[in-house]
Amino acid sequence: MDTLAELIWRLATDTVSVKIYGYSWGGAASVRLARQLHKRGIEVEAMVLSDAVYRHSYWLGNWRAFFPRIKIVVPWNVKRVYWFFQKDSWWKISGHWIIAHFPDATTVFEYPKASVSHAYMDDLRAFHSVSDTVSRRKYIPVTQQREVSNEKQISL
Repeated sequence: MDTLAELIWRLATDTVSVKIYGYSWGGAASVRLARQLHKRGIEVEAMVLSDAVYRHSYWLGNWRAFFPRIKIVVPWNVKRVYWFFQKDSWWKISGHWIIAHFPDATTVFEYPKASVSHAYMDDLRAFHSVSDTVSRRKYIPVTQQREVSNEKQISL
C-alpha cells in the first residue's frame, strides 16, 4: 500500500479526488491505503466497502478475521464511507464493523443488510450501483443512504 500511496501522492494535483473501493480483505486494504494517503496529506473523497474483512499486517494476526465483532477503523482523512454488509452469521465468514476514527470528519453510510453469503457480496446490484454513482459524482443523494448515528457507532 505504501508504494501505491506514494504513486498517488506524486501524481496528485491540487484538485485530486481519491475514491477507494474494496470487497472482503480488499476492504481492509482500502483502509490501509487511506492511512498511507493520510500520512501524505491526501484526502479520500469516498470509500465504498462491501463486507470488508479485517486483515492484520502480520500473517499470524489474521486469526482475527474469523471473529465477526472486530472493528475496522477508517482514518479521518476519508470524508464518506458507503458500507455494505451481510446479515449476521456467527458460523460463516462475514465482514467486520466499520467505524470512523473521528466521526465529525468521516460519515459512514450503512446500507440494509444483504441476505447473501460473503462470497456473493461483491455481486450485489446496490454495491455496483453505488460504486458507479460515486465514481461519477461526489455524493449519493440523501434518499439513497442511511447515516449511522454516532451512538450506534460507539455501541458497536
